[in-house]
Amino acid sequence: MRTFDVTARSRRGGLSTCNVPADNAGEAVALVRSLAPTDATDVTAYAVYRQRRVRGRRLVGLFAGPGADGGPAGVREPRRPRPAPPGLEVHAIPPTP
Repeated sequence: MRTFDVTARSRRGGLSTCNVPADNAGEAVALVRSLAPTDATDVTAYAVYRQRRVRGRRLVGLFAGPGADGGPAGVREPRRPRPAPPGLEVHAIPPTP
């Protein structure tokens, strides 16, 4: 198992860090979330760092906290309506006398 540092950022700007032994970064975040009290919904993001012996710690990944819906990214109204598709009208050629 490896050692990960999981830093939780709250809405108020506070940081809390835990050292967690886990196999991967996702498991480390799941372990920290399971240890947190059930009413702790003010966490917005988790930053996971890999603890290394020689070169210190390295960022492994960022995870959204509970209740994060991703925001309004990619959901936007069109600026103007799309043009109507061209009609399939048939024009008759008038007969010649």
